[in-house]
Amino acid sequence: MNPFENHKIPQKYTFIKLNPSDVNWKEIEALEECTCFHSQQWDNYVHRCGYKTFIAKIQQNGIVIGYFIGTMIGRFFKLICSPLDSLGYTQGIILKQPIDTKERIQLYQEMINWVFKNHYALYVSVDDWQLREDHIEWTDQHTWRNKFFDEVGLKYTVRPTLYLPMNGSTEDLWAGLHYKSAKYCINKARKLGLYTRVITNKKDIKDFLAIHYDQICDVCARHHTPKPKLGQSLQRLQKACEELFPDKVLMIQVIGKDENGIEQVMSSALFFIGVEETIYHTGASYQRYQKFCPNEIMVWEAICILKEHGVKALNFGGMNIYKLKFGTIYAYIPRIVFSKYSFIDDLRSLGKHIYLKYVR
Repeated sequence: MNPFENHKIPQKYTFIKLNPSDVNWKEIEALEECTCFHSQQWDNYVHRCGYKTFIAKIQQNGIVIGYFIGTMIGRFFKLICSPLDSLGYTQGIILKQPIDTKERIQLYQEMINWVFKNHYALYVSVDDWQLREDHIEWTDQHTWRNKFFDEVGLKYTVRPTLYLPMNGSTEDLWAGLHYKSAKYCINKARKLGLYTRVITNKKDIKDFLAIHYDQICDVCARHHTPKPKLGQSLQRLQKACEELFPDKVLMIQVIGKDENGIEQVMSSALFFIGVEETIYHTGASYQRYQKFCPNEIMVWEAICILKEHGVKALNFGGMNIYKLKFGTIYAYIPRIVFSKYSFIDDLRSLGKHIYLKYVR
């Protein structure tokens, strides 16, 4: 249910739903909070996957202060997911100037009332990177609470992830690596002659992805997973890379000689680039080349490249303990959920359960 439905507060913001032709992408992409998921290139990718983007302009006293971006799905029951699972990581509200948590919640309050009043959707979910909490140590996500959300009765879950703040120098980032598990592997790979190659020609995307997807399938087989996630399907990866190339995607491979002296692509990875937040989308390697330590040098070289791009944070996209060796910290990103009617939540949960059990 919408927790703000019966709350009467002075309206501070106004909202305008934008048609595709009215969207000023240059203005949106110039905002400090912007990631690749707020870009025109990502919007093109979303449309190629068969979905529509919902974009609203946010104003205060007649002045534009930011935008809301989400993905519209559903025919009879309209849902706005920001982001839609398998279509990105964070979207939501992006502002010209930061505001505190209480102000951001009020903004959501007014926006959701506007969405429901104008029948744009019956359900809205938002992952908000700006409302995350960072922790040095692990916190059980099932006991994680946000007092500001609880005060106004917000319904929310949490998506934990590991990310690397990149505000220090390259030397600082190197010093933050765990020696035995990261630095040792990187130095070993270098001694064995492994090196990285970055895809800089759009014509090479297809060949890169053929190997990368095969490596993802190799990883899935090792973990007894029937097939990659939808967002990691070969078709989705190709569409994303084609749209984000060249400035919003990093495609990197590690190449080295095998036991027979023949050069092989031992590992590869995809990073979706945004200055505020870059996502480590997919990374994989062949099991038969694990002894050459290709993964650590791949991630480290990618970190150095992203540092040169001015990236502020590298989101590793999950809580795999392997990622701790790179000096990451825990981040808990809230997913705020709004439903006009309570049964929408039940239908949404049922649909997700059916997909994970029978479709994926």
